[in-house]
Amino acid sequence: MNKLKFLSKIILIYLISLTFFTACEKDDIIPYVYFYERLYLDLPEYQNVQTPGNYIYLPSDRFGYNGIILYCPSMDEYMAFERNCPYNASKENAILDVNDSLNLMICRDCGSRFSLIDGLKVYGPSKYSAKTYYTIMQLNNVLEIYNQ
Repeated sequence: MNKLKFLSKIILIYLISLTFFTACEKDDIIPYVYFYERLYLDLPEYQNVQTPGNYIYLPSDRFGYNGIILYCPSMDEYMAFERNCPYNASKENAILDVNDSLNLMICRDCGSRFSLIDGLKVYGPSKYSAKTYYTIMQLNNVLEIYNQ
């Protein structure tokens, strides 16, 4: 009987600790927002992003959940990252900004850092990399950005 009591206490402690540790997780899921947009890169507002190493911010009313960082790593190649930080994503100030000198996206709220090259997390409390969206370069300098 003592063995059964001991075993039940161990199970109870395990369940309590499991509940405690999962309740303390701060990573949220960035809400899914469907979008499909075509950028005509010959337009003046997109001229600068065509140069490798440059980026632009795209607004949240058309792109992603909280806007997008569109980055050009090389000629005719584009990466699109959600501006909402994956750590505590529901916070209003969990926004990624580009630090030019470090080539990183840095969260205003938690300080998590993500590579501008591929979106991988390089530092901070976030368990996840920056959310990426699909990009396809079409004829006539048209870039499609979307999620599925």
